[in-house]
Amino acid sequence: MAPLHPISDPAVAMRHSPMLRAVCLTLDYVLEKGPIGLTATGALKRYFVEWAAAEFDWPFYTTEDLYAVNKVLNECDFPPLMIMHDLLLSAKLAGRRNGALHMTRLARQLRAEPAALWSLLAQQFLFATDHTGYTRYGDQPMGNWDIFLNVIKCRSPAWPERGPAQSGPVRPRRRARLA
Repeated sequence: MAPLHPISDPAVAMRHSPMLRAVCLTLDYVLEKGPIGLTATGALKRYFVEWAAAEFDWPFYTTEDLYAVNKVLNECDFPPLMIMHDLLLSAKLAGRRNGALHMTRLARQLRAEPAALWSLLAQQFLFATDHTGYTRYGDQPMGNWDIFLNVIKCRSPAWPERGPAQSGPVRPRRRARLA
């Protein structure tokens, strides 16, 4: 599989990718404070979940939103954190040892190169992660990411081009409503 094109400016990637920002903050946390404690079931301990909720700045998952429905925060109460935890383990950026989550050598190397880290995370999330665990019924999508991304690639040139006077996102033309 050919690697994805790395983003030339890591600051842009971190600004637009909540997952990359969360992974970088988590790796920095482990570097500064040591391994993250795990519960008996392998979930991240509450002290880290509370820290992550405050620091990640995840869209639609603010600390206020999370505490509005929970008295205490567990990993399962913060779905993006659950996904990030699984992603760290499956990408071999972290490992479980002695009841704690430790950084791997690969994570230490990639933390210094955010573009390479983003490329690894994107490939792992799109092509290697089993997304059925995040659905209500465990349904698998029809097709695979190779097909979905190829459809987007083939379809995008047919979308209207941006003119010099246009600003904002490009949207496809709407079909006329049938009466």
